[in-house]
Amino acid sequence: MTGLPTVWGSTITVKASSASPDADPVWVDLSDYVTFREGDLQTDTGQQTDLDETAEPSVARLAWRNDNHEFTDSAGLFPWFKEARRVRVEETIGAQTFCLFDGYLGPPTQVPLVDTSAAPPVAFLTTAATAADRLSRLRNSRAFISTLTEYVRNAGRATLQSYWPLLDPAGSSTFTNVVGDAAPMSAAGVSVEPALTTALFTESEFITPAVGPVAFTDDRSPVQFAVDLGTSGGVLNATRWRTLKGSPSITCNTNTVTLVFWVYPDVTRSLVPAGFSPCGLTNFNTQHTAGTQADIELFCDSTGTTWTADFYVNGAFVDLTPPALRTNAWNLVSLSMTLPSGDCTAYVHNMGSVSGNIAGAPASATFTQIFAGARTEGSVSHVQVYLGPYTQATHDAQLAAALTGLQRQTTGERVNTILDYANVPAAIRDVDPGVAVMSTASLAGKDPLTLLEEARRTERGRLFMADGRLKFHDRRRVFNV
Repeated sequence: MTGLPTVWGSTITVKASSASPDADPVWVDLSDYVTFREGDLQTDTGQQTDLDETAEPSVARLAWRNDNHEFTDSAGLFPWFKEARRVRVEETIGAQTFCLFDGYLGPPTQVPLVDTSAAPPVAFLTTAATAADRLSRLRNSRAFISTLTEYVRNAGRATLQSYWPLLDPAGSSTFTNVVGDAAPMSAAGVSVEPALTTALFTESEFITPAVGPVAFTDDRSPVQFAVDLGTSGGVLNATRWRTLKGSPSITCNTNTVTLVFWVYPDVTRSLVPAGFSPCGLTNFNTQHTAGTQADIELFCDSTGTTWTADFYVNGAFVDLTPPALRTNAWNLVSLSMTLPSGDCTAYVHNMGSVSGNIAGAPASATFTQIFAGARTEGSVSHVQVYLGPYTQATHDAQLAAALTGLQRQTTGERVNTILDYANVPAAIRDVDPGVAVMSTASLAGKDPLTLLEEARRTERGRLFMADGRLKFHDRRRVFNV
């Protein structure tokens, strides 16, 4: 093994992986190219002792001779050498090897230097880079949106097509779809039969600057829809959806499509008007003729008493009567339709489900619009569209996540949950179960490393990287108590 001799009789080896960043490493020894013209080779760990307040990313400062452009030429020896490739620094003493650093390259920089010790002086090229371990990636990952949002995104990785949390700043007229094609949802009026020829409504009528009540243990508030959305000048306008409208463009072909949302019917603000429909998935844009389009929605004829789950597809339909929603309270609703069997199910909060069948349902249907807040008094949030299996257990798991907010997790469980949400592979984790129990999580606006540090401090444990693995030691290991 080649390497860099040290004054202590050990050997330093510097190698990088030619594989893509998250693939299994294919190590290539680059020790012969290491230069010290940029200064000493330096590595430091993120938590030097147990007394350190935080576990910061470990850092290595490296430089390689690049006289013949081995690192920068596509025809050179190392054309794969680039940002985010894995790099490792090891020290071998006798027959034992110690990993001093394992992380990922920052952007390599080309540095022209002159060797003044030579006669005459010799110009050469250096490739320098600072590398940081995976903790750095966790520190610089996107901030989490909310506790419930991160659960939905993680649980629905395989089937979640579109997701509007509706947690954007109150008063906004455009809201973000955080998965799939990321199509925005914007304020719009959509007429239903009979058609309206002109739109007299402005965006300010749809969203109030106020925020709605928090959905159980979620840590961000949803938008609130304006008061009296079903009226215009004090006169009920029963032929207008006043709503947010988005474009998921989802085709259900011999599969199951499911619309999921949270709704808060607020009868303390005003009476819910006839025709209250908090959320729907449709393929109509301006004019709705019942039974002729693909349409899934929950519909209420009066305040919290007579509810209907409507399923339409190409002229065939079934109306189900689910349990009544609770007023002045949050309700989780899931509406599933399977094609071509025509089986339909409405799941309502923790009050059970009802099922039915659309006779003569086709093999496929395409949905091109989603609406939220149609003639609604109150709040709608966490609007989701799934394509694939959806069961009572799926519905119940989201309800449980909202009710508990990760409360009563051990520190090890919290660490694993945050790593799941941050998409860190299980194969590179070494996480103790933890002794301490954590309270309800507050994830909104925080990066993953900040949340991991909360668990470490609660446990009085250790959090660090070693041999390319993220390690969490609980206090039984640290203090033997």
